[in-house]
Amino acid sequence: MSIDETQDITSLLSLVTSQLKGGGEDRPNQKLMAEAISRAIEQSNHVSIQAGTGTGKSLAYLIPAIASGRKVVVATATKALQDQLADKDLPFLQKTLPDPFRFSVLKGRSNYVCLQKLREVSGHDLENTSRQMTLSSQDPGEDDPLGLGDDLKSTSFVEDLKALIAWGERTVYGDMAEFPREPSPRAWAAISTSSQECPGAQECPSGQACFAESAKHRASASDVIVTNIHLYCAHLASDSGVLPSHDVVVLDEAHQLEDIATSSFGLSITGNQIRGYAKAVRPLVRSLENADRDLEDLSRLGDDLDRQVESLYRHGGQIQIKPPLGDLLLSIKQATSNTISKLNEAREATVSDPSDDKATSRETRITRCVQTGIHLVDQLDKFIQATESDVLWASEFSKSFSLNLAPIVVSQTLRERLFETTTCVLTSATLSKSVIARSGLRPIEVDQDDQVTQVEFDQTRYLDVGSPFPYETNSLLYCAAHLPEPKDPTYSEKMRQELVDLINISHGRALVLFTSHNQMTGSFEYAKEHLTFPLYVQGQLSKRELMDRFTNDESSCLFATMSFWQGIDVPGPSLSLVLIDKLP
Repeated sequence: MSIDETQDITSLLSLVTSQLKGGGEDRPNQKLMAEAISRAIEQSNHVSIQAGTGTGKSLAYLIPAIASGRKVVVATATKALQDQLADKDLPFLQKTLPDPFRFSVLKGRSNYVCLQKLREVSGHDLENTSRQMTLSSQDPGEDDPLGLGDDLKSTSFVEDLKALIAWGERTVYGDMAEFPREPSPRAWAAISTSSQECPGAQECPSGQACFAESAKHRASASDVIVTNIHLYCAHLASDSGVLPSHDVVVLDEAHQLEDIATSSFGLSITGNQIRGYAKAVRPLVRSLENADRDLEDLSRLGDDLDRQVESLYRHGGQIQIKPPLGDLLLSIKQATSNTISKLNEAREATVSDPSDDKATSRETRITRCVQTGIHLVDQLDKFIQATESDVLWASEFSKSFSLNLAPIVVSQTLRERLFETTTCVLTSATLSKSVIARSGLRPIEVDQDDQVTQVEFDQTRYLDVGSPFPYETNSLLYCAAHLPEPKDPTYSEKMRQELVDLINISHGRALVLFTSHNQMTGSFEYAKEHLTFPLYVQGQLSKRELMDRFTNDESSCLFATMSFWQGIDVPGPSLSLVLIDKLP
């Protein structure tokens, strides 16, 4: 779209904000931000803006981005902000801006139902298989052709999967966010696929109706594409093969760009990943000679990797790829390559057997496993060939250990793949000049009378527009310093008592944030016994539904974890208290 030249950005911003509930309000820092972004896009320069909470950042960047008439990607660090843009801000702008524009949301492939896997699973007698496996202590064998393994012994897993199948057969877009509650990760994995596993639309029997491919087509036809920084960095890491071509990118919550880019340009590998691969392959090759033995060997190598990485984690210090770790990675690579050969052998046998009426489905599953194996071998090669420009470390998450590799510095890669080619708008409530510099840009500080007309590709205008909120007179920071340390055995109980007291003082209206799911669940159960306000907890409903209920039910409280820590917009008294169990 293009906006009439007589309507400057300030006029457009006033037009839009006047339509907000209550008539909106004049925010000089929001106008300053919108003007700076409009100027930067017009001149094809980068701009970085620190804008405190309450500035109205989303409208301040969306309006000039849309008005520019250029194809724009808006990438956020959290799904909560992504949903706010797609469900509230952009539909509102479609109603209030004078010219029409199109927008769409594009997520990673694993966020969409895989139609092929859905058809494979839905054609499977889940209840009968679950019953047989529960009664038997033996290897599932032919009774588990989809490789779901012991998950089928879980009643909750089977019920979750059945609900997902029923929903998957009627959904229009196949987006996990549309499911009425948050599905269990294992059940969702049974009907979704990753970019590493997917053979591509041309090689898949369901490729023509693929939800992920349809989302990419909608994005190609849109003026504004909403995505997340993780997917955007995956786009950069894949040499621009994920997102449609675009002129401008807005990186909201850009203080996380360096960390997310480091993660995206890096790798991680776990013993569970190796064992999971062996488990997925087994039903496809078990009829071949020595296949079971080879897969048992691969699973044992996964166990060995767990032990070595845990030892490295416990001892700390610098990790180098040398014996015994280097030898183990080589053994895993060889075993994975052997598995790929077995899969190719099984594929030849499947194609040559006309009596197998499920040959097409089986061949597709084999192709997915081959794709996964090739990706795994490529990962192992990168670990084995790590250089001095890479850093290696071991980490722990939920009693599982992973070996990680990442480039020490990502700034050069970001300069080459992003800043040299695309006009960038970076913004956040906490975006310091040092953070920008570590990402690969050189900030040039300007003010509202900015007269700079041109900067180099690796430079960016930088300004801090402040916040409209008078925090000193309208907010209170309370630290419960009398509580014991989080590692103290009495901490949880005393923290929960304090939490209940504070919620009673605020008459509900609280967002309660935790650093772990266990602490969240335990505190929610405790609160249910001691509070009369409506209480919601992450996982109970979809994130979108949770936010709607929390926003519209003024006395309610929402218990959540890290995914709700940023990008939450709840205007009015519904959010009067934020409680954090401990700083991560």
